[in-house]
Amino acid sequence: MPALVKVLKYLRENPGWNDFHDVIIATGESQTRAEKALGKLTASGIIENDGGRSRYVPTAKAEDFSLKFLGLYGKLIAEPQMELMMRGFLCAIGQPAAYLRLTRLLEVLAKEEFKREEVISFIEREIGRRRIEKLHIIFTVNGPGSAGAIAYQCPTSNSKWLRIIPIPRVPYPPPLAISTYYMSSSRDVSVAEVARMREEYLSSKTAGAEEEYVLGVYPSELSEPAMKYLSHEKEKILRALKEEAFQQWFGLRYNW
Repeated sequence: MPALVKVLKYLRENPGWNDFHDVIIATGESQTRAEKALGKLTASGIIENDGGRSRYVPTAKAEDFSLKFLGLYGKLIAEPQMELMMRGFLCAIGQPAAYLRLTRLLEVLAKEEFKREEVISFIEREIGRRRIEKLHIIFTVNGPGSAGAIAYQCPTSNSKWLRIIPIPRVPYPPPLAISTYYMSSSRDVSVAEVARMREEYLSSKTAGAEEEYVLGVYPSELSEPAMKYLSHEKEKILRALKEEAFQQWFGLRYNW
């Protein structure tokens, strides 16, 4: 359970002034995380502080916020953390919509101690529910001084081929995020044509990397809670990935 939720729940259920030491013991949080949670609640006018003591202020505003906030996280707690993180990344990075490089997401989630097989299984399940789209993208040189990419949905079934706008160079590593804004010229292709394109580009001396990219197509009732979870619990990771996505694509577009 997030520190902010634990602290709010404890103070709301224990009227009157509560010592900071008691808050830490009751919530099981570190001093730093408890201080951060208390700071946010104080800034929002939900609680009051008096030296090393804090108390919940049961105003109409505070009660409305608390009921909605605690209700939201009550639902989120029941969901696996990995699913929340993956859904949040897909919806929060490269807004309004972007395909994200799967290998990079797997690296991030591996550091959070989630197994690759677990993540892949979740993605395949969400593809079946039409909540995630997956593309295979090959970055390739189009000619002297220019580059581009071909993308296709699946190498073993009828798929849609999308040509991405020209880029100054073949990127290395491939960018974390590719905005759907830059996708154009889509048309249906056969399995045979996909195979021919792959062979043509991968056998070329100028062929670049081939990567899998995923796009989240979640309704707001699923995307918004996941993004809120990331902003509260994994803020540093989310901020770093957003910066990485911006720097890579901006540099790629302007040939850094």
